[in-house]
Amino acid sequence: MHEERDRQTIVVTDRGSNSAVFLAVLLVVVLLVAGWWFLFGPGSSTSVDNGGVDQSVPTMAAPTAQPTSSPSS
Repeated sequence: MHEERDRQTIVVTDRGSNSAVFLAVLLVVVLLVAGWWFLFGPGSSTSVDNGGVDQSVPTMAAPTAQPTSSPSS
């Protein structure tokens, strides 16, 4: 005896995995660029360019007294 079976073709589409991979790669690139910017690039410098002007930094030390020359008589 022969049994007849119903055969159906089921197509499963996975939409959205491509966009998730794209967003993950984009996030990694953004993190790498931000890390470079703050660690090695222009954002890493803490000094300020003052145009070549020498600015003395005040200290907390008391000034030393300079000996004054007394007039010779």
